[in-house]
Amino acid sequence: MSDKNVRRALARLHQRLATQAPGRVTDEELLEEVESTICKCWDNLAGSTAHKMSSYKLDRMERVRWDPPFVCLVIERHGGFVRGSRRAELQEWAVNLEKGTAEASTTGHRQLGPSEPRVDVKPIADEISTLIFNGQDNDRLKWGEGRRWVRVLIGKIEEIDAWAKQTRDGRRKRFHVALEQRLTARGWQKVPGKAKGTYAAPPSA
Repeated sequence: MSDKNVRRALARLHQRLATQAPGRVTDEELLEEVESTICKCWDNLAGSTAHKMSSYKLDRMERVRWDPPFVCLVIERHGGFVRGSRRAELQEWAVNLEKGTAEASTTGHRQLGPSEPRVDVKPIADEISTLIFNGQDNDRLKWGEGRRWVRVLIGKIEEIDAWAKQTRDGRRKRFHVALEQRLTARGWQKVPGKAKGTYAAPPSA
């Protein structure tokens, strides 16, 4: 749409909404008009391209509210879900019908699927540390220099893996803390300059 037609469309919508009391828009016919007008004008609104918001995503709009001169609406964003999160971000957009602008703010999140269960990393750390203390071979361990150091291959510990990156990172962090507590108590130390999860045996080992 041309800028002139956008201004006209927004003005018509403003005039239509002016007959409504401020607050939630519940009339289905009016909601359709709001969605249709904003979708058609979206690419011409200043600020509308922020957060990579495209007009086709506006069919998810909900909680439409009239707050003169703003039409406020909530959009469910799926970027985090695509990257593995079980939650979707909720963005509230405020469209100024007088100035032809759109501005977003994050309002919260919505759970899209069941959360992955919290994993108790302590038994896993007990198992791995016992393997290390006994100098045993295991596909989760990489030994070097006559077993003077060992690297824990956390990527091969299936219990630590998770669909969502945030969950996986949290499990890995808790595991490293628990494992290090067990190893340092027996004199094993982290090796500076080597990959995370690499420990050197105590001199007497």
